[in-house]
This record gives sequence, structure tokens and C-alpha cells, in this order.
Amino acid sequence: MNQKRERPQNHDMKEPSLKRKCLRDDMFSKVYEYVTKEMSGNDVSHDMFHIDRVRAMALTLAKDENVTGDDLVVTELAALLHDVKDHKYDDGSGETAEEAVQNCLAPFVANDTLSNNQVKEVIDIVTGIGYSKSLSEGKKERSKPFQIVQDADRLDAIGAVGIARCMCYTARVNRPIFDPKLQAHENMTEEEYKKNKGTAVNHFYEKLFKLKGLMNTPKGKVLAEQRHALMVLYINQIKQEYEGTM
Repeated sequence: MNQKRERPQNHDMKEPSLKRKCLRDDMFSKVYEYVTKEMSGNDVSHDMFHIDRVRAMALTLAKDENVTGDDLVVTELAALLHDVKDHKYDDGSGETAEEAVQNCLAPFVANDTLSNNQVKEVIDIVTGIGYSKSLSEGKKERSKPFQIVQDADRLDAIGAVGIARCMCYTARVNRPIFDPKLQAHENMTEEEYKKNKGTAVNHFYEKLFKLKGLMNTPKGKVLAEQRHALMVLYINQIKQEYEGTM
């Protein structure tokens, strides 16, 4: 009598997939730990709560844009790393943002969690999404992860949180909230923008009010409209209070 032989189970498809997920989970955990340490000396306008918000918004926008797979990994990593070695917070290390990202992600290329192309794209996003960079480069064709992380970061600069962050940074650098004698400089070069020492209110005209028109994604544009409206109300109110008319 022939015995019915059981077909051996094939785990080849499941095990690599599970191993890859574990490696990616470990990668995100270690990158988060690294970024937490990097941001620890910053004021609350650029702290880990800012990183958490940008990461969450980037994932929301990515879902809306149907971004998955390797592009989603790039998006999330870039959101986490987007403020490392920010020129506003010189830590004296001499390490550039590009070098910092490369060094942080190198172990994950070595264990095949990431590809060199993914690391390059993360670096391109981290070094390219800043507002000051757009002053010198203008509008360029960008990848979907780039557009998403840029929108997420810019959305955190406007609206209720954006107003709070602006005032926190104003306190850090000890600039005036408002001075009617100081006019906003609305057409600056990248270098002029970085060296600008204007008031908090002028910063709305020099940058924050412009972000609504610079969004990339459909959802980002809708959210920016809502947040922009709140900032307009705020600036109108603050000017009236300074003038003593309200």
C-alpha cells in the first residue's frame, strides 16, 4: 500500500520576508535613537516632537499618494533625518548633513536592509528640502518621497504649531516679535535669508506666508490653505494689539 507523502512546507518565501521586516524595524529603531540624540541640544522649535510630527504627516501624505515599498522606506527615513546638522544649530562637529546621513545609514547598507540608491535619495531629500535651498534652486522636478517630506516639513512650519515654533525660535535668537520700523525682505537670496535677523512678524512675510503656494501634493495644498488662514488672522491680530487698536 502506497503511503501518501506529505508535501514539505516551503518557508522560502516567508522567512526572507520576515527577516527583512525585522531588519527594517531594527533600522528605524536605531535611526530614531540616533536622531533623538542629535536633536537633544535644540530648542523646542526643532526638537523630537517636530520630527515626530513631520514623520507622521509624511506617512499620512504617502498613504494619500499611494507610496509603498522602497519609496515608503525612503520617505520615512528622510522625515526622521531631515533636520540633522541643521545650519541653525552648529554643534561644532564639522560634520555635514550629507556625511551624517551617510554614516548613520551605512550599517544598513552593509546588512542589505538598504540599497546605496536609497541612501542617496535620503541624502538628496535631507540636503534639498529646506526653504533656503529653494531660493537658490527654484522649482525643480522632484521624486515623490522628496515632495512628500518637503510638504510635511513645511506644514509643520505653518498653522497653530508653526506660529508656536516661530515664537519659540524668536526667543532662542532674541529677535523682536514686531517692530513697525523694520520692513520685511521678501526677495532674498539663500545667503541673505540665512543671515537675516528680522522680526518674528517679518518672518511670516519672508517665508511662512509663501509656503502655501509652494506645496507639492494635493493633500498638502488643502492642509496648507487651512493653516495659512489661521496665520493671517494671527498676524492681523498681533499688529492691531501692537497699535493699541484692539
